[in-house]
Amino acid sequence: MTTPGPTGEAIPPPVPAAAVERPPAAPEPDSFASVLKGAVLVAFLAVCTAGVLRIQQRVRGLDDFQVDLSRSRVEAPPWLPPKEAAEIRGRAAAGGKVPIRREGLPEFVAGRLESDPRILRVLGARRVHPDEVEVVVELRRPVALVEAGKTLAAVDARGIRVPGDYATRPLPRICGGDGSFPEPGEAFGGAVREGAAVAAALPPDLAGTLGLAVVDVSGVGKGAGVVLRRKARPGEAPLAVEWGRSPSAEDAGLDPPAEAKVGRLRLAAERFPGLRGLRTVRLRFDDLVVVPL
Repeated sequence: MTTPGPTGEAIPPPVPAAAVERPPAAPEPDSFASVLKGAVLVAFLAVCTAGVLRIQQRVRGLDDFQVDLSRSRVEAPPWLPPKEAAEIRGRAAAGGKVPIRREGLPEFVAGRLESDPRILRVLGARRVHPDEVEVVVELRRPVALVEAGKTLAAVDARGIRVPGDYATRPLPRICGGDGSFPEPGEAFGGAVREGAAVAAALPPDLAGTLGLAVVDVSGVGKGAGVVLRRKARPGEAPLAVEWGRSPSAEDAGLDPPAEAKVGRLRLAAERFPGLRGLRTVRLRFDDLVVVPL
């Protein structure tokens, strides 16, 4: 039943509250954002995981990520002859390709170099990605040339024979040894070893300035010790610098240390420029002793 309104129109009866349709309630803003972020994060992680797996698969199949042990290069100091650098390069090259991730690969290459007589010791070895192995070594550096007749052999500060032709290098020459040469990488006799220790202790600039080109070891073990000689030049008298006991001698402690002997030799060169006018300079005593011509 309807009731007429003031204007005469019928007024519809009120609709019960339960019969009114309402739109579904929207989710809270914060809850919606959290759901969206979670979905994006899951999708991102899935893509990343798939990408990593693909990359790992790809790297395992690449020949570019293998070390070619038949190829090597040597970054050598300028004093090392090119032939010796090539020999070291050949020693490092074992041949064939191996994966860069192979266990013990740097140690394998380092082990090949450790047996080379030109190398004193291996300082370190590491992988350098993508396809290199780097080995750092300390080379045996010649300090003198040992004379035996017309034959020359290089020797380092420890008295070890160093392979290679160093005849053109400005190195002093050790004479008066037993005349025999060991195999490369092996030690010379005691007299040559003592001469090599003296050659290593003598600064190259001082030896070159004074012309001390000969290390005479003929008196080693006979009370004379090591004597440095200057080859006689036209108009000059022979000069002998009596070094005395070598730093490597068993009784080296009976002499002043090598640094003190070098200091006295420099003092003699200052007082007598070029050591001219002197026949002998003796360094084995506590004070500088010179013998004039």
